[in-house]
Amino acid sequence: TSHRNRGAAWGMLQGKMGFFYIITLVFVVAVVYFIQKHAKNDRLLSISLGLVLGGAIGNFIDRFFRKEVVDFIHVYIFGYDFP
Repeated sequence: TSHRNRGAAWGMLQGKMGFFYIITLVFVVAVVYFIQKHAKNDRLLSISLGLVLGGAIGNFIDRFFRKEVVDFIHVYIFGYDFP
């Protein structure tokens, strides 16, 4: 089921949007740099990091415009509400 998350993984750091903006931008720059320096000749690594980069940018856009991230799953495991 669909779930909205205003924090990080498992709902941690709820409401710390400024922190997430900065961390995400630093992460995106670091991944782009790593791809340029180390993954140019490794197709699998480039594709993998490209997918991670796409997820980070997508979450950044969600946080910027919606103030939350749309998660694709919300389940209950052994009485624990996840995420």
